[in-house]
Amino acid sequence: MHKEIDLKAAINRTVAWFCLLFILPLICSGVFANQSLEEQRALYSRAEQALKQGQRTLFLQQQDSLRDYPLYPYLLYLDMAGRLDSLKPETIANFLIRHEGTPIADKLRYKWLKHLAARNNRHLFAQYYRSNVYISDNALTCFHAQNLLHAGRLDELRDLVRQLWLVDFSQPPECDPVFLWGRQNGVIDQNLIWQRIFSVVKSGRLKLADYLAEELVADTRMWYVLLKESRHQPFEVLAKIDNYPAHSPFLHQVLLYSLSQARSQSLYKTHAIWQDLRRNFKSYPLLSERAAKGLGISACFQLEPEIGLHYLSSLANTDNDKNMYYWRIRCALRLQKWDTVLETIEALDYQDRMSSEWLYWKARALQQSGRNEEAIAIWESIASEASYHGYSAADRIGAPYALSTILPKSTAQMLNKVGDSAAMRRIYEFYHLARVADARRELRYLLPQKNKDERIAIALLCRQWGEATCAIKALAAQAFWHKELELRFPMPHRDIVVDQASRSKLPEYWAYAVMRRESAFMKDAKSSAGALGLMQLMPATARSTAKSLELNYSSRLEVLQPDLNLQLGTHYLKEMYLLNDRNWVSALASYNAGPHRVKRWRAKAPVYDTDIWIETVPFTETRRYLKAVLFYAVVYHYKLHGKTIRLRTLTATQ
Repeated sequence: MHKEIDLKAAINRTVAWFCLLFILPLICSGVFANQSLEEQRALYSRAEQALKQGQRTLFLQQQDSLRDYPLYPYLLYLDMAGRLDSLKPETIANFLIRHEGTPIADKLRYKWLKHLAARNNRHLFAQYYRSNVYISDNALTCFHAQNLLHAGRLDELRDLVRQLWLVDFSQPPECDPVFLWGRQNGVIDQNLIWQRIFSVVKSGRLKLADYLAEELVADTRMWYVLLKESRHQPFEVLAKIDNYPAHSPFLHQVLLYSLSQARSQSLYKTHAIWQDLRRNFKSYPLLSERAAKGLGISACFQLEPEIGLHYLSSLANTDNDKNMYYWRIRCALRLQKWDTVLETIEALDYQDRMSSEWLYWKARALQQSGRNEEAIAIWESIASEASYHGYSAADRIGAPYALSTILPKSTAQMLNKVGDSAAMRRIYEFYHLARVADARRELRYLLPQKNKDERIAIALLCRQWGEATCAIKALAAQAFWHKELELRFPMPHRDIVVDQASRSKLPEYWAYAVMRRESAFMKDAKSSAGALGLMQLMPATARSTAKSLELNYSSRLEVLQPDLNLQLGTHYLKEMYLLNDRNWVSALASYNAGPHRVKRWRAKAPVYDTDIWIETVPFTETRRYLKAVLFYAVVYHYKLHGKTIRLRTLTATQ
């Protein structure tokens, strides 16, 4: 058995051990080797640029000097991708086999498949196609479907045609031949056409829906007209729903969609209408259940728990929809109907009801029902977890928090094995060259292939490289959620955080907690909604905050700079704190969902216990955000000050 060693102690022990941790013997073997590696980096950059410009001769001149450089396979990829016409298939195959499970293998396979499809080379395409590679390229998938048709693999083709057809967007021309086959062979029938139209209307692509509706027979087209009207005028459709045959499955879909659209406009009006309409559909229990579920969840979401529980309590506990149970619990929490909370938690499947979240609420319900000993026993069972619910349980019984920040240990052999792997050497080089996106892509491919011990070794190495996000991602799996706090909660950008938090009069642990949740310390982070940088500022928020601070702000890219991002972010967070009467829960919710929404949520629930208010926030993302940031704040306060701050202190109005 290999002797386990503490990483920090090992680094201080010998220079040789320092070299082992970095797994870069070329760096540590002398000045000449260090210069050689630097020369290789410079040669790599020149060769890469030359290949991108079509200057292959320059690459060939430098090739021998780069063969042992970690990123050499990327040059081979660029070289091969630029001359697919002249390559033998065997050359492609050898590259894919040698680099299987890496980003460059998938990139080359994709380029090769596009090349083969463009030249209608069905034989080779079939050999190289993998359904799990670039599955978002529907043109390739449809060419694969064409291949199935040509090969007579009709059972596979039927399933794939249904999959390709049932989307809410237009498909590329490559799909047309197989869609034609589907129509001619009864795969794409009137039912399948209607299903697609229904999803297209819900997505709002009405021009596409009109185009598809031309394929409907006259009787079905009537229902399409009604469905389309439901999108913008649901109450008008509901008012005349009695004029249509109640047994029609088309009517049932139109009715449910109309109710969905209507309840987002006026819950109370929709509730009243359904009370009248449902008498006509007593013979259709499934329809009534779906209508009740939709109205109930919508009511809970809109913070109308009485209406929500009215509908959700009418549904049997045999329903398999977890979401329905979750919302029934939340509505019951708002009304403090603890018997309903307990009963519904017991109806969850085993894995759900044994999670720390629902164990915590089960204990709360038991305590409120006078069953204190049972409640305490449950809280004791989860109080040792380093998590929001673990700490919440600890608060209930006065237990200490799980807050160990000792670095985990790894064997020399494990560190050597992981660090000397080709993938980790590529990741290190990409970080060194400031090619962060490439490093993250390599890491994303690498991690699923690694076990727990290997992931810890990866995180330790990333930490030594100063790559906080890399260490966080390495330990993002569920097995580490309640452990390894020292690695999972780094403190990068220390000087900037100290400076900007001080200027904003904001405790540093809040800045770190928010950054950890918002971006995992990726300074170039850009969300799908447009939020930017370490603290994920929306452009409009950044502009208004910069204006209030009298700062020049001319470009969105400026917000990606850590110092400006932290200056604006910490100031805006403190602004939300003051706006919400010095309540951090409301401040964090405002930072995440917007102050206008939080004002509305608070008006609906001014006096609930903090844990109930957090659990019943309508937005799933905001609920998760609040729990995460509060947990992170406890950890960062401990790391910064060496003592525990309790959740009840953080969530109290100050």
